[in-house]
Amino acid sequence: MFAAAVVGDGNNNVIGPFENALSQFHGKTIISLCFGAFGEVNEDLDKVIQCLAREAASTDEGLTISPLVNTDRKGGAYRIMLQQFRRAIAVTAANGHSRHILQRLHYVRGTEQEARDACRSHLSRECLILSCLPKP
Repeated sequence: MFAAAVVGDGNNNVIGPFENALSQFHGKTIISLCFGAFGEVNEDLDKVIQCLAREAASTDEGLTISPLVNTDRKGGAYRIMLQQFRRAIAVTAANGHSRHILQRLHYVRGTEQEARDACRSHLSRECLILSCLPKP
């Protein structure tokens, strides 16, 4: 059974739960926010960061920021805040990636067979999938 058979395919004026939830968002759309393992972000998230930096720079605290006080970046408060926001996101993403790798270290073994056995003993479906990947 497909979702169209349950809630309609868009031609019979039936609105399902997902379409209903989407229509309640501001702007009637969802903005995808994608973070890479090393701090890279997608275009939509970069626009959000720029908007937040503009807002932060326009506050009373942002107006006191100047290149004379903060020598990390030349430019006004907006440029300084933008650079700080991007750096904070990159550091957070890199830390999260590192923690994820460290949590998976218990699967590292000397041979492929030992790794398979460790995966099976931990009942980890993800690890079994990863062990099926081609060898480098």
